[in-house]
Amino acid sequence: MSTELSKAYNPKEVEAETYQSWIDAGVFNADATSDRPKFCIVIPPPNVTAPLHLGHALNNALQDILIRFRRMRQNNTLWLPGTDHAGIATQTVVEKRILAEEGKGRNDFAREEFVKRIRQWKDQYEARIIEQLRKMGCSCDWRRTRFTMDDICAKAVRQAFFKLFADGLIYRGKRLVNWDPASQTVLADDEVEHETVEGFFWYLRYSLAEPVEAAGEVMDHVTVATTRPETMLGDTAVAINPGNPLAGVLVGKLVRLPLVGRLIPIIADEHVVPPDPQSDDEKARFSTGFLKVTPAHDPDDYEIGLRHDLPVVNVMAPDASISDRYGWDDAAGSDAEQLLGMDRFEARRVVVEDLDAAIDGYGRLLDADMWRVREMGSGSRFAYGSGSGQTWELIEVKGEGTSQFHQFRDLHGEGVQHVGFWTPDIRGTVERALAGGAKLVSATADAQGQSAVQLIPQSGATPDVLDGIGIGAFLDAGFGGWRIEYIGKAGETFLRDWLA
Repeated sequence: MSTELSKAYNPKEVEAETYQSWIDAGVFNADATSDRPKFCIVIPPPNVTAPLHLGHALNNALQDILIRFRRMRQNNTLWLPGTDHAGIATQTVVEKRILAEEGKGRNDFAREEFVKRIRQWKDQYEARIIEQLRKMGCSCDWRRTRFTMDDICAKAVRQAFFKLFADGLIYRGKRLVNWDPASQTVLADDEVEHETVEGFFWYLRYSLAEPVEAAGEVMDHVTVATTRPETMLGDTAVAINPGNPLAGVLVGKLVRLPLVGRLIPIIADEHVVPPDPQSDDEKARFSTGFLKVTPAHDPDDYEIGLRHDLPVVNVMAPDASISDRYGWDDAAGSDAEQLLGMDRFEARRVVVEDLDAAIDGYGRLLDADMWRVREMGSGSRFAYGSGSGQTWELIEVKGEGTSQFHQFRDLHGEGVQHVGFWTPDIRGTVERALAGGAKLVSATADAQGQSAVQLIPQSGATPDVLDGIGIGAFLDAGFGGWRIEYIGKAGETFLRDWLA
C-alpha cells in the first residue's frame, strides 16, 4: 500500500522519532576503549537563568556541525553537555521573582531555604534547556551531562582551589572591590554596568591645621573637587602633584576634614592631574590641583593609599548606607555622626547642605551649580569584598622552586609580586557573598609559611562561595586529575587518555 507524502515538511512527524532512534542506537556516545582518533568539545554551559535564545541556537548548531563532521570521518567524538549555575544572575532573577510574588527578600529566608528556592529554579530551567538542545538535534553524549554545581564539579573546584593555595598562588587579604549593594556581593570589573549621567561637580574647602605662606600670600585652606561628596567622610589624605610649585610648601602639612574633624596629611603623588582650564582633558579642566584621597571608595585612591601607606576608612555598610561599623572609628561625637544610617544619596544631600552653611567654619561649598557628564557604575566601591571582611585573591610567585604561602603583610616581600585584580587567565578576586555556589574551603599555613598538606572542609566560619569566573578559570587551569572528575565517573578513563 503506497503512502502519500505530505506537501509540506512537518518536523513534528519526523524529528522526534528520528532523534530518539539515534539515542537508542548510542550513536552520540564516545567509546573509552576505542583506538580511533579522538575529538572532543565541551559545550559552553548555558546559564540556568532562562531558556535558550537564538544566539544559543547558532552557537550550538556550529558545534554540532563540527562534531558530526568529525563523527562522519570516523573519529571517536565526544560532545560533552552541561549547564552553568550562574551564581549572581540566577540569584538575582530568583530574588526578583520572590519579591514580585511574595513581597519577600532573600534575608527573609534562612540560607538553606533560599538555596532550595534557587535549586528549584535551576531544576526547572535546566530541564527546559536540555530539552531545547535535544529538540535542536544536538548530538551530545547525554550520559555525561554535567552541572557546574553538582557533587563531582564541586569536588573538582575544591581540589583546584586548594592546589592554588598549596602552590602559594592564592591568599586571603583585604582589597578594594566592586561591591553591589543590591545583591550584596563583589562584582568583576567587566560585570559593572556603566552609564553616562549628568551630575554636580562640587568644590570643597579643607582648612589647613596651620596656615602657610606661599607665593607671598597666606594660605589657610586647599580646595578639592568631587562628584561624590559623601565619600569625603573616608578621606585619609589630600594629594598634590609633586611638580606643583606649592608642593614644596604644603607636602607634610595637615588639613582638617570637614564634619569629621580628622587631621589628614597632604602628600605628593604623580596621579594628581595639574589644573588646566583650557585643556581638552576633562580632569585637567576641572582640577583644582588637589585631590581628596579616599582609599576605601575609589580604585585610584586605593592605589595611592598603597603607595603612601594610608589608612583605609570604610564609611559604608554592605547596603551602601553610612556606617561606622566597618572601619570608621572617629564618627562618634563629630558633626558627621548625624549621617549614620542614612542612604548614601541622602547623606550626599546632607553633606552638601552642611558644608554650604559653614561659610565661616572649617568647610565651604563652592560652585555647586556646575554640571558635568560623568560615568557611574551599577555597583559601589567598598573597602572589603564581603561580610567576612576579606577576599581570596591570587598572587604571582617569581623565581623557581616550590612556592610558599605568604601572609598578607609579607605580600610585597622578596619573591612575591602583587599583580592586582587580574593575572593571566585567572581573575584576582575569587570570592562571592552569594547564597548558592561552591563553598569555600579552609586552608592553613604553619609558622614557617608552609601551606597545609590536606584539604579542610569549610567549618562555617564564612558563608561566602567561590566566584563563578574563578571556577571557570580553575576548570581551564590544566589540572588533569580533577578534569577527569569534572567529566564524570562514566568518562574518567576516556578523558584521562584524551587529556594526557
